[in-house]
Amino acid sequence: MTRVPFGTSASPFLLTATLTHHLSNVNGELRSTAELLQRGFYVDDLLINYRSAIDPTIEEAARIQEEANRILEDAGMRLRKWSTNATELQKSFDEAASTSGLSEPRAVLGLLWQRDADTLAIPVERILNFCHMQRDDEALCTPCIS
Repeated sequence: MTRVPFGTSASPFLLTATLTHHLSNVNGELRSTAELLQRGFYVDDLLINYRSAIDPTIEEAARIQEEANRILEDAGMRLRKWSTNATELQKSFDEAASTSGLSEPRAVLGLLWQRDADTLAIPVERILNFCHMQRDDEALCTPCIS
């Protein structure tokens, strides 16, 4: 079997094990990028806060993106939906950046990322759903969220 159906209970574990296996086998000039990828994956999402020791440049970030794509393509995987709060770098990721700009919020792990302000927000619906699932015997929260 070479594929695992999406949505089975073992899928997240198998993906993590597969990523760990492939990333631990990377050597040479791509090793530092592979280590960055090992720390940045959460199930099937990759989050990297890239800051070099000196001043990070667009070229350095683009190099990491290219190396990450190369590493995972060797494993038969493809990284998609690249997003950044750097306008110049976003333009190199996709052509749609020129029309949408950084003012459009992006969904990241169930949160809204406002890229121009570099802030995360929790949608109100998620807060309300969470509050409704909590046991509130003394009705302390109910008046606040009704």
